Amino acid sequence: MKRAHVAGALRDALGDDASSIPVAAVRPAPERTGYRVQVKLMLARTHAGVAIGLYAPGTHDVLDISGCPLHDPLIMRALPVLRAVVVRERVPLHGHGRRGLRYLLVRASVDERRLLVILVSSQLPLDAAPSIARRLRAALPLAGLLVNENLSAGNVIVGPRTERIWGDRELRDRYGDVELAASPLAFVQANTRMAATIYGAIADAAALDGSERVLDLYCGVGGIALTLAARAAHVLAIEDETAAVRAARANARRNRRRNVRFEVARVEERLDALTGFAPDVVTLNPPRKGCSAAVAAALVRARAPRLLYSRATRRRSHATLPS
Repeated sequence: MKRAHVAGALRDALGDDASSIPVAAVRPAPERTGYRVQVKLMLARTHAGVAIGLYAPGTHDVLDISGCPLHDPLIMRALPVLRAVVVRERVPLHGHGRRGLRYLLVRASVDERRLLVILVSSQLPLDAAPSIARRLRAALPLAGLLVNENLSAGNVIVGPRTERIWGDRELRDRYGDVELAASPLAFVQANTRMAATIYGAIADAAALDGSERVLDLYCGVGGIALTLAARAAHVLAIEDETAAVRAARANARRNRRRNVRFEVARVEERLDALTGFAPDVVTLNPPRKGCSAAVAAALVRARAPRLLYSRATRRRSHATLPS
């Protein structure tokens, strides 16, 4: 189905000329379950106790998802522990005019098999946080516990202020030849093993010989840029999230990549880089909505010899959450 989707897009754009363009077979993900290494869940008190999960479709009723088969087994092991600790410590929950714990963010490291946990609360300080840290350390391979303050009235999950309660602020993981570290507030791919496969496929397609200049757009925490830097002369990477660029620069130092420059900017505001930087290869991994028409037009004008575009497709969801 995915291969047919790509082939159909080429036919729509190029007509009969598309028949001469090979479309490779889709490379499957290494795992079909247990692959998702991060979750963002809400908490609520229900008639059955504290629920940790997602809203039921069209409602604000929280359905518990502690049995979800998509998430890494380490995360699934952590959720009932977190629920038990919240109950035992009598942590106040947000809602019904009360301030307290609102969301739970958990990220697992495939390589290190550790967890980084963020408690998002409308009340800071969260008095029970040190006790929560002690109990989680006793029961789980905890890398760190953070508390984020979110006072907003909307559906934004995290606020601007984060406190470290115990341990590390970031979690490390390996993506092929590159080690990346990021906090749960910065975007990373939810499927670590597949992301490593994608980065390797991009490096193969780029076919660098060490002389090329690479422009990486929507670079995130630097996975593609740092993978290609090992084989390029120079890499310029652009991302509009300050936290992601800060992590990317630290990751460049961690991986001893000195030929990469990370810039904080909206891609639409740095279209001059497509001509002024004169890249031999352009890579882009935009948000789910894709790149804007202005970026696409600039890419056409730049006529870079190689353009590598990695994009998540929008899917229709027919899944029913377990009650």
